[in-house]
Amino acid sequence: MYTNFGAVIRITTDANSYINLSLLGAKMIYSPQYILGAEKIYYIGGSMGKIVLESGKRLSNIELLRIVAMLMVILGHYYVHGGIPEEAGLGVTKTVFQFLGSGSKIAVNIFVIISGYFLVTQKFNWMKVFRFLSCTYFWSLAIVAFSLFAFGVDNVDSTLMKKSLFPLTPLNWFARAYLNLYLVFPVLNIIMRKLSKGKILALIGLLTLWFYGIPTCLNESKGGYLNSLFMFSDMYLMGAFIRVYGNEKLMRRLKVTGFLGMAVIWLSIVGFDYESLKDPDYTVLAMSFPHSGANFFVLLVALGIFAVFKDMTVPL
Repeated sequence: MYTNFGAVIRITTDANSYINLSLLGAKMIYSPQYILGAEKIYYIGGSMGKIVLESGKRLSNIELLRIVAMLMVILGHYYVHGGIPEEAGLGVTKTVFQFLGSGSKIAVNIFVIISGYFLVTQKFNWMKVFRFLSCTYFWSLAIVAFSLFAFGVDNVDSTLMKKSLFPLTPLNWFARAYLNLYLVFPVLNIIMRKLSKGKILALIGLLTLWFYGIPTCLNESKGGYLNSLFMFSDMYLMGAFIRVYGNEKLMRRLKVTGFLGMAVIWLSIVGFDYESLKDPDYTVLAMSFPHSGANFFVLLVALGIFAVFKDMTVPL
């Protein structure tokens, strides 16, 4: 929340605030008498401008969202790689597994939106790149070592083992795509600062139409390094836009459209399963549709879930 006292804005750093005047080059007043509890006071020369919260605290609601997204990724991979038979037809157990396993791409989008929400107020840091690469390589090698120890050399796919030595390949497409996003996020932040609200919305709309809307209508998916970078940049701008311009009206709309997107995804699963009674090929479509990285409805659900958790109050 904020109140304007002439040329001074008093900012309360709670989870639902949207304010960080450093985007405008605002100067923080460090005089002790102006630091009141959890509040920070900024001088911005009377300009309200673009305002977003800046806080060093971790937000429990977003941390909880990260945990939920991780579980969604695990369930999605378990469905795809866990040996669950893809039999034609309808069934309660089958449908439940499909619903639970349909969230992996939703979770990926959530992680990128979270990044845009927080990185829009930050500067590029080479140490974060080093930590990212070191963690990626460490866990890749650790998993290979564990697999060799637990299952033996003869039972581990040699091709996958070799690829694990170079994890920033299509084997780990998310790590590669996220690294590329981090390398360009300063440019995206410049876009957020320089363009007006309307132009930012227009840019997001064009990117979303090209990389999500059209592929969803044509039932195709865009892959490759450059497409992934543009798609991640689009979601980054969405998260950044929520941080800079978000309000209750926008959050309500995102929640509603997210609910509708989830309904479309689940109904498509049931519908394709029903059609598989006549044509078994529809069984594949039942899960390939929600697992498409270019699915517009998957994007809507990710935004809706983010909006729900962003407005959630989680006790510490």
